[in-house]
Formats: sequence, structure tokens, C-alpha cells
Amino acid sequence: MSKLLILLLLIVTLPSASHAQDLPSDILITSSNLDQLQRVAEIEHDWPLDLIWSPDGAYLAVNTLTEVLVHQVDELDAVPRSFPAIALSPWDGIGSMVFSADSTTLATVNPPDGDLYLWSLADEAPTIVDIQSQDYKGIAAISANLSMWAIAHIGGNISLWDGQTGAQIALLEEHSRVGALAFSPDGRKLISAGGRGATGHDIRDTTLRVWDTATSDQLAMFELNGFLNTILDPAQKIAFSPDGSIAAFTVSNLDDGDSSIGFLDIRQMIYTTISVEDRYVKGVSFNRDGGLLAVGSRSDSQGYELLFIDAGGRAILAALPFDHLVLSTAFSPDGTLLAIAREIEFLKRGQVEMWAVP
Repeated sequence: MSKLLILLLLIVTLPSASHAQDLPSDILITSSNLDQLQRVAEIEHDWPLDLIWSPDGAYLAVNTLTEVLVHQVDELDAVPRSFPAIALSPWDGIGSMVFSADSTTLATVNPPDGDLYLWSLADEAPTIVDIQSQDYKGIAAISANLSMWAIAHIGGNISLWDGQTGAQIALLEEHSRVGALAFSPDGRKLISAGGRGATGHDIRDTTLRVWDTATSDQLAMFELNGFLNTILDPAQKIAFSPDGSIAAFTVSNLDDGDSSIGFLDIRQMIYTTISVEDRYVKGVSFNRDGGLLAVGSRSDSQGYELLFIDAGGRAILAALPFDHLVLSTAFSPDGTLLAIAREIEFLKRGQVEMWAVP
């Protein structure tokens, strides 16, 4: 029996978890055991936009339209910590959030001015790194060591800021519109992807650019023939493999409906894509060994699915059907859990689920 058929049968027969079951902690999710995946937790939220794990795997942060919620994974029934929303709107961007290396602090870039906030998980007052910025677009990125952050501006410029002093480091001016930003895990490179406005007459930028964060030089530029962000789906993001060698993202062309998953080899600066046919895809994430991608999708023929992609072979391995759109995905640092944010009611309610191999 094929893996896809087993997954289809499994999803139909899965029991509905009332909230959280015991979370497995010792089996890595890989391409070889996808047919055994089971939902082990579910938590209803306001509409969830994005998910990130703390480096130690103890916390899961959920960026929603109304607030950022931080769940302690071993106490999912407890009330989560809540921080102010960082999403400007579904049309204008969702900000950015990153955990500190010691998993004690959540860093966010907040509207309306793009300041950096450092929220203590010990309930201490936040540290705010203030900047003097104009036209913050709601698209941002924070380096893993919190030493700098980047924000996109309405006109397409990208500004880099020092995470300690709030001083502006550089202004990057090649884009006409920005749809996504991401720092490499070592912080040495910034990837920026073009975007589009809310109407078909707005300026469009379909390029992907790579920048050296030490010199502000543009290292490479690639034509995507599409965008990483689309109307009402702002949570497109650029995901890195754990070793930082590959960046993956979903690209949608709104003119012809084609979608693809892009792969950028950071070391060799080579860009390749795989087609996902008529699907619209979003919310990509790598598993721990970098061999597997989880991606949400929707299409007229297939409905809503969670796709699993062979990152090395560049092929779809399996598809799990869902009754609502998958908005974002995130593998836990140890690779044993997959967190999924999905829609329940458009722009209102959503649900965060965790899946594991028993």
C-alpha cells in the first residue's frame, strides 16, 4: 500500500484530540515514517499566522492577528503567555519573532514603527530598542543572535539596524517592493524576496536577492517569476535547512496560477524550483536533518492539503488532506514534533495542532 493511501486512511480514522495527549519525544519525523504520523494535540486560537519553536523545544510561539501566544509544550493545558500583536493587518504584513539562543526571551519587531522588543518569558518588563523609522511595511526579520534586524519599507527599501544600540547599519535600495525577509542562521546573509501590492495595478517585484550583512553588498539576484506573498496570505516565509546551506520558500504566480517551491543553495548561489502543479502553497519548514519539507497547499482539484517534499530529490512524497487551509508549519528542534497552524474560520478562528510518530 502506498504511503499516500495509508496517510489518507489514517487521516480519516484519527480520533479527535480534545486538547493534548502525551507528546512523544524520541522519534524523528522523516520521509520513512510519514505514514505513522498522528495528531497528538490541538489548541484553538484566533487566526494564527505563523509558528516558531524556541531553540530548546520547550516553547511554541504563535503569531495571531490579535496577539502573540507562547505555549509551554509540556503544559499545553496551561494558559499561554501573551504579548502584543505584531501583525499590522492581513494585507500589510505580520512582523517577525525569534527566540533568543537560551530560550528565555522572545524578540519581536513591532508596529507601527519597527522597534525591536525583547520579551522576557519570566514576565519581566520588556527591553525596547527604539529606532527612528518611517513607512514600516510590517515585513521584518531578526538575526538568530539578536544582533541586528531588518525591516521593509513601503517604497521597497530595506533598512538594517543594530540590535544593541538601535543605530541604522545600512539601507538596501534594489527592490521596488518587498514580500519577505530572512537572515541566514549564522547572520552573515540576508535574503529578500520581492512582493506586490493589494491591487493588480500596484508595483510588482519578482526578484530574490542575497545580501552580505557585514558589507551590505548584494551577492546575488534571481528572477522568481512570482511572489512569496499574496493577498490575505502574508505569512509566506523563507525557511533555512538546519545547517543553513539551503533556503526554501513557496512561489506563487497570480497571473497564471502556477506555483512552485524554490530552493536556493546558499554556498553555490544556485536557484532551482519544483512545480506543485495547480496548487497554491505556503508555510514551508524543514525537518531536523534537512531532508524533508512540510508545506501547506490548496487547489480546486485537491482541496486543502499538507504536502511533504523530499528536499534532496525535489519531489512530493505524500499529501495529508485537511478540511481547512494550513497556514504555517514548524518542525520542533529535535525533529519529533510537527506544529501546524490551520484556519477554521477565515480571518477569525484557527487551530494549532501537533503531530508526531507514536
